Amino acid sequence: GQTVPISNNTVKRRPGRPRAENATDIAEKLRAAASRVFADFGFEAASIAQIAKEAGVAPTAVYHHYGTKEALWESVFLKVLKASYEHFEGVLFDRPLLGEALKYFLGNSTHMPADVRDSREFLIRCAADMRAFPELQKYRHHRTNSQLHFFRGLADLGVRTGEVHPERDTEQVTELLRTIILGHLWERYTHPDTANESSNNLLAILPDVLAVLGQPPK
Repeated sequence: GQTVPISNNTVKRRPGRPRAENATDIAEKLRAAASRVFADFGFEAASIAQIAKEAGVAPTAVYHHYGTKEALWESVFLKVLKASYEHFEGVLFDRPLLGEALKYFLGNSTHMPADVRDSREFLIRCAADMRAFPELQKYRHHRTNSQLHFFRGLADLGVRTGEVHPERDTEQVTELLRTIILGHLWERYTHPDTANESSNNLLAILPDVLAVLGQPPK
């Protein structure tokens, strides 16, 4: 039979939807950019145009990959929440004592990985946005469940190591640890100029807190 020559002409691709192999990269760029913009401006003030500009893509890419601003916010929120608490739980494996883990969380945040520090700013802003905007309130249970799992793990660590007396109410210890650490992170976010002083004050009284937890309840 006759051989049909193969053309060397390259068919030019029409502009429009991104190539499949680039779609994941673009979606991730948008998510990273959105995390920064939402952290800086909050959910309401952040715009699709700002996020697209930060990511270096056209605004249409946001709609193509996520559809709405809320869907993009949800994607960022769930990814950042999961990554942050996975990092925090890893800290527990590296520090076999409750006191050592608390020193890590209450110390100068510069020792934390940069992406975790950036995520913290976004998550703190999310807490305010979820209180302010009804459409975001349905996501609060994700944050609550992650916090409960992690801080209960901290309390259980203290019981296993003997730093928390076994007769102490675990739920009360969990809430105490949650209040101390999240309060400290909020202080760093709202008053960065005095954050180091606050950190030093908390670290100074930490031995007293642990001493009380190590005693049976009165």
